[in-house]
Amino acid sequence: MQLGKLRSETGRLRALGAQVFAISNDGLGGARRMRAEVGLDFPVLSDPSMETISRYGMMGAGGCAWRTWATW
Repeated sequence: MQLGKLRSETGRLRALGAQVFAISNDGLGGARRMRAEVGLDFPVLSDPSMETISRYGMMGAGGCAWRTWATW
């Protein structure tokens, strides 16, 4: 799972001054469950309408959110 990999990189990203978060197309309950199940120490934002996901260019083929993360 990509979020598990991101979890292992949060210290490095924060040291660079980044704010770490994820955006899920799940509802609020699903986003909370995912955060707890994966043991994330950063927020998982809920975007079931996929408006924010779309605005960031993260909408894949067939209207699915891409599962990726940025690195600098």
